[in-house]
Amino acid sequence: AGEALLSIESQAVVKSQMGDMAASLVTTLSKGDLRVKDYMATLQLIAKPERDVNEADRAQLRSIRQACDNSSDGGHADARAYRNTLILVGSSLTLVLIGIALIAAFESSFRSVFSPARLSVGGWYVFELELVASVAGLTSAILSLKSYTGFQYTYGLPMVQAFLKGSTGAATGLFGVLLVQSGIISSISPQTADGVFAVAIIFGYTQYLFTRLVDQKAKDVLDSATSRNDPGVTPQVATGADTPEI
Repeated sequence: AGEALLSIESQAVVKSQMGDMAASLVTTLSKGDLRVKDYMATLQLIAKPERDVNEADRAQLRSIRQACDNSSDGGHADARAYRNTLILVGSSLTLVLIGIALIAAFESSFRSVFSPARLSVGGWYVFELELVASVAGLTSAILSLKSYTGFQYTYGLPMVQAFLKGSTGAATGLFGVLLVQSGIISSISPQTADGVFAVAIIFGYTQYLFTRLVDQKAKDVLDSATSRNDPGVTPQVATGADTPEI
């Protein structure tokens, strides 16, 4: 009798975990994963009240759990690797911009390329242009936060993306000033002192054209690392797959 009671309790424990496994399954595996439908059908079958969970069923459940864990671990590893790549790119770009600002601080002929004609500017003029353009780039980072729905496994990616947008904004803003002041863009005449900063702001914001692919990739990476416990994440079951009735 004791063994029978223990078996009944074990059956109840296993079936009580079906809902959690179903949520884990549809959250960690992608919608296009062909295994989702078969795994969900297996859970549906095992969860039936009249079915006794045998060793074969337990082996199938362990296999499903392992597949979910492997997929989740892979998503987390991809998120960390992508974050580290963005940090490297952003840091390298920042070092280049610092170098340009330092050269301009000590070489008046170099910073005159970015300044209005016949106007003497201070040594930190180029740095000020980079700073203004960087702030313009950061504004788009604030707007892009609305696209994030999960927060448990972001691995600091939104902050790293903001850092990259600031660096890219400074670079595109400075490059835009160079194009305008040199007359390469014939449709825009060289600007006065205030106009140069306006050009830096406009081109600094246009960094979005370069970083939107980074944003899309970051969203895909974070989606693969999301947890069913993240706020705003609604598990989506693959077409034709039914959730188990508990």
